[in-house]
Amino acid sequence: MNWYCVHTKPKKEILVEKFLNDELELETYFPRLRRKKTIRRVKREVLEPLFPRYLFCRLSLADSYRAVIYGRDVLGLVSAGDKPTEVHE
Repeated sequence: MNWYCVHTKPKKEILVEKFLNDELELETYFPRLRRKKTIRRVKREVLEPLFPRYLFCRLSLADSYRAVIYGRDVLGLVSAGDKPTEVHE
């Protein structure tokens, strides 16, 4: 099993992460960054994705590839040509 980068629809990273963890029982990594942001003149601390629209998933292409790419709100795996690109640990 190797790590791959999953491309999602905008603002749907959390839903895809939940789907991959709960439904497919795959390990995911979705890094988030806590930062201060001004919203309607009020300074608040928000939790934002470090890589918007992307998260990482450990999977076996032979077993889980089709289930992942056809999941709701998933656009695909980051690929070089026709082959999904592995992300090194």
